[in-house]
Amino acid sequence: MPNIEEVVNAQAERLLAIPGCTAVAVGKKTVGGVRTDQDAIILHVDRKYDAEQPIPAAVAGFPTDVVEQRFDFRELATDPFARAEPLIGGLSIAGYSAPGDYGSIGCFIEADGTVNPVVKGVYLLTNRHVWRGPSIPAPNRWSSSLAGWSARS
Repeated sequence: MPNIEEVVNAQAERLLAIPGCTAVAVGKKTVGGVRTDQDAIILHVDRKYDAEQPIPAAVAGFPTDVVEQRFDFRELATDPFARAEPLIGGLSIAGYSAPGDYGSIGCFIEADGTVNPVVKGVYLLTNRHVWRGPSIPAPNRWSSSLAGWSARS
């Protein structure tokens, strides 16, 4: 029997063709507002309980769960060498040590310090080609400082 990820990969195109379906994912089924431990194929839809949606109760033996969630995308083009406040996911960034290499901020992650060796703090997540050096500058209006240091360079 295929695992749930294989089923989602094989069925994604068919499931995304369901009217109003905007995304397909693997997650835990929620019943009556309570998250369960049961793996499920999550179908994100513009509107839940739309009569036009022929959503199956299960796909290849895995239950489905319908989540109402609209995804709004916006194009974001920024200068990777300009200062931006606040820093948000999607902004272009570049480091001093390799100014020809730049990319974007993926997101910010807050660690609680309970997983060794990650200390408590807020971390910027990006790709390795974006942040090759040991540090990246982030001047602000009050002083020149660093945004942080690379965990692995």
